[in-house]
Amino acid sequence: MTVVISDTPILLDLEHSQMMEKVMDLPIEFAVCDALYEAEIRGSEHEALLGRRLRIEALDEVEFLHATALRRNRGVKAALRDGVPGC
Repeated sequence: MTVVISDTPILLDLEHSQMMEKVMDLPIEFAVCDALYEAEIRGSEHEALLGRRLRIEALDEVEFLHATALRRNRGVKAALRDGVPGC
């Protein structure tokens, strides 16, 4: 299973609650969309997570629009990715 992190505050919340290490030790893959990585993670302290269970996932235009609509319409902050586009 892959958990797609769609908003940087999720990473900040995990870090501030001192849960980042425990979460990254779970047998789950984590991903951020390429747009989020470029805008908010590249060059930050969170970039070091890429060596662990976090990866960058490229979204095409349709996937990006779908993810944006989900977030806007449903208040989605994180989505489980199970063959369904999401960021």
